Amino acid sequence: MERERSALKLALRKSRRRPSRAAAAILILAGATALAISTLTASSLHAMIGLGLVFWGAVLLLVMPGRYAKAILLDASTLPLLVDIDRMLADLNLNGTAVYLPPAHARDIRGGTVFVPASAAAPPAKAAGGSSVAGDPPGICLAPPGLALANLLEDEMGAPFSQTKLAALPGRLEELFRDLEIAGDTRMTISGGTATVRLKKSVYSGLCREACSLPYICGSLGCPLCSSIALALARSSGEHVSIERSGLLPDGKTIVATFRMFRPAGAP
Repeated sequence: MERERSALKLALRKSRRRPSRAAAAILILAGATALAISTLTASSLHAMIGLGLVFWGAVLLLVMPGRYAKAILLDASTLPLLVDIDRMLADLNLNGTAVYLPPAHARDIRGGTVFVPASAAAPPAKAAGGSSVAGDPPGICLAPPGLALANLLEDEMGAPFSQTKLAALPGRLEELFRDLEIAGDTRMTISGGTATVRLKKSVYSGLCREACSLPYICGSLGCPLCSSIALALARSSGEHVSIERSGLLPDGKTIVATFRMFRPAGAP
């Protein structure tokens, strides 16, 4: 049943993209026909019409699927927020590594909290406590940058990550990222308390490149993509999660991120 549901979702997504591709094919075909007629009749008018139709068909084919457009919109709408968060954490002089907390109660299953400690030596908070400022240990609790994306992934999957076994999570995320065109290819492995994700040709590549210059984002909190994966891991494993490293490989097209799952001392 679950396989049939996934196949139906994939078919629906493909059908949404067909009109633009069909229109592009019609324009290109009509343009090619006009060019053929211009060759036979030596008509410059048909040649101009044919070239115009082929040009706009190619533009529609390349632009309408939306990968480039999605990336541009994503960078423009998200980067300023990440810059502000990075500046705020720098002003507060919070030097600890951000820790994603697992849901403490059933009502928090769609929520999420990331705790940024004041010191690198400070232990992670055991609970958000409903306050944005934590006193023991000192730090600040924030809504994760990838909260909306994580919830969207759950909606597309049709089940919460908290009901997904950790061993099954890599396959689920790989399928979701492919179906939603978040990445051309995704590989995720979990070994012990470490998860490694590699995404090729992702729409987040440009944002990742820009985030690399934001030390509190790339080095701790994570961009929306890495943040959503950290949330998925925290919800699925019930453990605390930190982003050990993230960034682009030298090819500029592959994002690699490593996550650590753990239980702090004294946690149940």
